Amino acid sequence: MLRPGNRGTPRDVRLTARDATHGWPLGALRYDADVKFYSFEIVIEKEEDDEGYLAYSPTLPGCFSNGKTIEEARTNIREAIQQHISSLLAHGQPVPQNTKLVYVEELTVGIP
Repeated sequence: MLRPGNRGTPRDVRLTARDATHGWPLGALRYDADVKFYSFEIVIEKEEDDEGYLAYSPTLPGCFSNGKTIEEARTNIREAIQQHISSLLAHGQPVPQNTKLVYVEELTVGIP
């Protein structure tokens, strides 16, 4: 168990996390002192010529994935982003973190 002031070897810690909307348990999370977390906006779009979905991050050009469902596309883009970041770090390149997606909206216009 990780205790305040206890430093040294990273350990697994069980947390009781809850979904902010519904209050459902999210399960056990892993805490590792050597892990750095990055946040990225992702976009998931319906494929035009397929039943599936395309997922990408505007912050990471060239990093994209897909899936048959939105959930599968989300899982796959997470893995693609992890691999992309690992490659950037392995090659001594910076991980972009400055781009922020401000707002996405569907807009319908009528033309007479």
